[in-house]
Formats: sequence, C-alpha cells, structure tokens
Amino acid sequence: MEEFLSPEEEFLPSENLEQPMTPGEADAVFESFLKQLDQEKARRFHEHLVLVEDKQELNSATAFSQYVLHGRRLITMIGEMHDHSWVCGSHPVSVADYITETVKRNELCRVMLELNPGVDAATVGSEAIRDTATSLHKIGRSGAIVPVDVRRFFLGEGGQHMLYNTAFPPSMHPEEIANLFIEPFFKKAREDAGLFSLARDEYSEATALYLVRTYVPRLKDNFRVTARHLRSQPPSEIQKMLKDNWKEVVDFYILRELLKEGETDEYVLVVGDMHYAHIQKSLDLLTTTIGPNQTHKGAGDCVKLFITYRV
Repeated sequence: MEEFLSPEEEFLPSENLEQPMTPGEADAVFESFLKQLDQEKARRFHEHLVLVEDKQELNSATAFSQYVLHGRRLITMIGEMHDHSWVCGSHPVSVADYITETVKRNELCRVMLELNPGVDAATVGSEAIRDTATSLHKIGRSGAIVPVDVRRFFLGEGGQHMLYNTAFPPSMHPEEIANLFIEPFFKKAREDAGLFSLARDEYSEATALYLVRTYVPRLKDNFRVTARHLRSQPPSEIQKMLKDNWKEVVDFYILRELLKEGETDEYVLVVGDMHYAHIQKSLDLLTTTIGPNQTHKGAGDCVKLFITYRV
C-alpha cells in the first residue's frame, strides 16, 4: 500500500518555520497589547475631529468608515464591489470625485487602491478605481496613488488570474495546487526576510506587537491549514481557502502602510468588500473610530458623506 507523508510535511517547506503562538501565549500578548493600546490612545490623542453630515451620497460604495491614528492621521476606508456600480438618487457624488476633492484639499493625502503595481488602472474591473486613477492623473496627482495588491508579486500574473478568474478543475492535483499557490508565500519569505517584518522605529509598540507577533504568524498558519486539507477537500473548497489566505496577505501590506509613522496625515483606501470587512477588524483595534460605520448595498441605500474638520 502506498504511503504518503502527512499533508503538512508533504506540501510545506522543510525548514523549521516559526510556529504560531499557543492560545495561552496569544492571550497574554493580547492582554499586554490592549493595555499598551489604551495608554497610547490616552497619551497621543491630542487633536480632535468634528464631523458634519453633508447632503452628498457616495455612488457605488458598499461601506464607508473613518479612523484616527495617533491623534493626527485620518484614515478613510471605502468598500465596493469591483464589477458593480450604481448612482445614488439624492445628491450623488462618485468615489473618484470625492477622492479628487480630498487630494486637492490636502497635498499630503495618499490614495490606496486595490491595484497591482505597474498595471494600467484603465484595465481593471472596478469603475471606482479606474475613474479615481484617471481623475488624479488629470490634476497631476498620480503620485498620490499607492497600489496595494501584492498578489501578482507572489503568484505571477498567470497565478493570480487562475486563482481569481477561473475555477479549479476537480482533477487538479494537490501537488500542483501547493506548488502554485502555497509554496510562493513561503519561498518569497525565505528569500527576503523583510517582506513580513517591520522597522520598529517606524511603528508604535502596539502596532508592531500586533502585526509581528499575531498577524504574520497567523498568515503562515493559514497556509499550513490549507496544506493539511489538500487531500481531504475538493479543489473548489481549497480554492476558496486560498482566496481568503491571499486576501489576508494583501491586507498585511495595507495595514503596514496605513499604520507606519510618517508625514502623511491622511489616507483614503478603496478596496473590495471582503478586504474592507477584514481590515476593519484591525483598525477597530489599533485606531480610534470616528463617525458612523456605514454598510450599504445599492442605489436606494447609499453611503452618506461627512465633512471632517480639525479643531
């Protein structure tokens, strides 16, 4: 009878990779982290923001929320469905127009778009991302755009297309799935330790603790769990797991940029629904939420905008 290695041994690198924390260790880290977070918020939240509701409603946005980091950086997050758009009925404004006016008001503002670096924004499926890139180019502010989709760097153009735009065939071999969609994560991490590390002087203690001790080990564990299921789950289920794994890889790089110390005092982030919901959990921990957290789904139930003032 043919013997197989365990899925973890068979489909994962042989190096002794860092293991995720035990539940007890994780609880202790989070307790310490939350204490530091409360102290930091109390110490550093010196500025105040006032929000005034506007009449405008945001076209094609499924979610909208705003946060303050360290009392000085405003973070606006907009969720969308890449292949769906609509126009609100009362005082509509497009995502592109909203972001363009924001960038005009603040020369330090940066706009993070779910876009592969080097890819022409005109070719992507999202109307909000296409039009935002075009509008910022017209006013000479293309430099404000920060592409945040790193999946092509890890998977290649063909791998990203296969994972998100095709269905894995039922006959797809576990070895092929592992080589195409699991090994690239570990291979890149082995080749460049800086890919999943932080310069500690660029982050608060609470942020560094969360990203390095909790978030990154969880990324590794996600891929290990998927590897263990390669022979027990059909390719269609494995594909769903991999999409979720790679979503969280992208979100690490988004959080690493959003939470890094620097002169940028405002970020606007436009991402798909699933990224929005996942990133929101981290921002709720690491920042202060301001205003209502809005979730809407169509023209009859649109996101309402607020004008934000510093006082």
